[in-house]
Amino acid sequence: MGALLGMMLSGIHTAQAADDVLQRAQLLLDGGKPAEAYSLLAPLEEQRAGEPEYDYLLGVSALDNEQAGRAVFALERVLAVNPNHTLARAEIARAYFVLGEKKTAKQEFNNVLKENPPEQVNITINQYLSAIDKSLSDHTKYSAFLEFALGHDSNVNAATGSQQVAVPAFGGLIFSLNSSASKQSDNFGQAAAGISFTHPVSKDVNIYGGVSGYQHFNWRAEQFDTSAIDANLGISFKHNHDLFSVALQDNDFSLNSEGYRNAFGVTGQWQHTVDNSNQVSAFVQASRLDYKTQSIRDANRYVAGVGYGHAFSGDYLPVVFVSGYLGTEDERHSDSPWLGHDLYGVRLGGQLTYNPKTVIFGSASYEYRDYGGIEPLWLESRNDKQFDASVGFKYTPSTFWSIKPQLNYTTNSSNVPIDDYNRYTFSVTVRRDFSW
Repeated sequence: MGALLGMMLSGIHTAQAADDVLQRAQLLLDGGKPAEAYSLLAPLEEQRAGEPEYDYLLGVSALDNEQAGRAVFALERVLAVNPNHTLARAEIARAYFVLGEKKTAKQEFNNVLKENPPEQVNITINQYLSAIDKSLSDHTKYSAFLEFALGHDSNVNAATGSQQVAVPAFGGLIFSLNSSASKQSDNFGQAAAGISFTHPVSKDVNIYGGVSGYQHFNWRAEQFDTSAIDANLGISFKHNHDLFSVALQDNDFSLNSEGYRNAFGVTGQWQHTVDNSNQVSAFVQASRLDYKTQSIRDANRYVAGVGYGHAFSGDYLPVVFVSGYLGTEDERHSDSPWLGHDLYGVRLGGQLTYNPKTVIFGSASYEYRDYGGIEPLWLESRNDKQFDASVGFKYTPSTFWSIKPQLNYTTNSSNVPIDDYNRYTFSVTVRRDFSW
C-alpha cells in the first residue's frame, strides 16, 4: 500500500531534479530500486541537507528502504521550508505509520486529504486511516525507556553554605554544623527505566498506567544517594476537543537505600484544545505523605492549578507555556503546626526546534511557601521563596535515541538559616525509547 501511494502521488507533483544526482535517484525510485537510490543520496546528506528536492528524494528512498526514522528527519526538513509540499506530507504520514506513531500519521493523512488529491490517492489514504482507526481502537499499546546520566551537583544535600548558625532558642548561641547539614558538592550518576501501557476501552475511553524508577548515586557522598519508584493507573475520556483524565499515583522515595517517604494520591486533569496552536488545562491533586522514620512530618497535600500553551508558526517552531497553582500541605499531627504550609507558584517555559534533530528548551518557576506555626528552634514562622531555572537541548540522532545536556539552578531564600541554600546541577542524559 505504501509503494502504491507513492506511485499515485507522483502524478500530482512535477518538480524537476536540480542535477544529475537527483535525476538518477528519481529514475531509480521510478524503477523500483529504493535501496540503490538511498545509497546514492545518503552520503551527500551533510552537504545537501536543506535542499527540498534532495531531502524529499532522500526521505522517500529511506522510507522505501526500511529507514523510516531517517525518512522523517529528511521530510521534516522539506516541510520546514515548504509546509504546502503535499508529497512530503503524504510520505511523512506513511513514515509515522511505519514507526507506529498512528495518531501523528492520522493527522498528517488528514492534512493531505484537505488538499483534495486525486480520487485514487484519496482511496489509498482512507485505507491507511481505516487501518489506523482499527489499531487505535483494538490494541493495547506499550512503551518503555532506559536512561543513563552523568553529571555534577554543587549541593547534593540541598543544605546551607554556612558552617555556623545562631539559634534563637538558645539565646543566639553559635552552633557549628556537621558535614551532613552543610553544603556538599559531588559528581553523580543516575540510571532510570520505566514501562507504561494504554488500553482502549472504546474509541474515546482509555485505561493507562505504568511504573518507573531511578537510582541516583553520588561518587563520594553516598549517604545522600537517592532512589524512587513511581506507579500510576488511570482512565481518560475524550469528548470533542476536551480530554479528561483521573489517575491514582504512588511514589516511594528512598535515601541512602532506606525508605524515606511514601506519597499516595489521586490526580484529575482537563485539557482543552482550542485550535492547532493553543491549549488550556487545569488539574487538581490530593495526596497522603507518610514519612517512614519521621511520622511527625506526615501530611495531607492538596494542589490545584491551570495552564496555557501556545505553538507559534515560522522559524524554529517556538512553543511556550505558562501555569499557576496553589495548595496546602496540612500536617496530620496537631502538635507540629510549623511543618504545615500554604504554597503558591508559577511556571513558564518553552522550546525551539533548531533543526529536525535538535530541540532547545528552557523553563523557570517560582514558589512561595508560608508555614503555619512558630519554629521551636528559630522562634518565628518560616517562609520560603524558591526559584528554579533550567536550560538544555535534546538531540535525537535516530528515532528512538536521544541525548540531553541540561543545566538546572535552584535558590531557596528562607528566614530559617538551615533552609536557605542555592544549588546547580549539570547532567548529560542518554535515553533509549521503545514502543510496541
